[in-house]
Amino acid sequence: MSIVAVATQGTELQHSSLSTARTSETISDAFPGIGDDIKQAGYAFAPGARMADAIRGLGLMAEWERFAASWDDLGLDRFMADGGRYRRRRFAAFEMSAVAVARKPHQPHYQSRDYNPLNGDIERWFEPVLDENADHPFLRTVFDVCRWAFASAAPAADAGWP
Repeated sequence: MSIVAVATQGTELQHSSLSTARTSETISDAFPGIGDDIKQAGYAFAPGARMADAIRGLGLMAEWERFAASWDDLGLDRFMADGGRYRRRRFAAFEMSAVAVARKPHQPHYQSRDYNPLNGDIERWFEPVLDENADHPFLRTVFDVCRWAFASAAPAADAGWP
């Protein structure tokens, strides 16, 4: 799936993965002030109720339910240092720029022991995220929201980040 909408500061971005008939708000309507929050604090936080309202406003509730159902098909995490078999995961890495999001080749998940004392300092090869989930309209909307928020927070000289 290609994402063709490009967001820059002040742009009203209509989500590109959904038809306009199903999308009642723009991303900037659904997430007002998120770019300013990132500029001021270095991050943005939206409470669950605000996120649910934004998802509804973007016409994504049915997409959310189908996307969330994908969590019923996660692979067993066989890399637990304590020998536990209580976590299920899939993994994918994506590369994002101001104009596109691309899936990177499958790779291990890695965290240092400083960050993860139990499972750090090893390459953990989880099963890959399935293509239908990586290309799912809900996840692609999340990516579009991130691209819009980062572009909104970036100074005009850095509009082509990274």
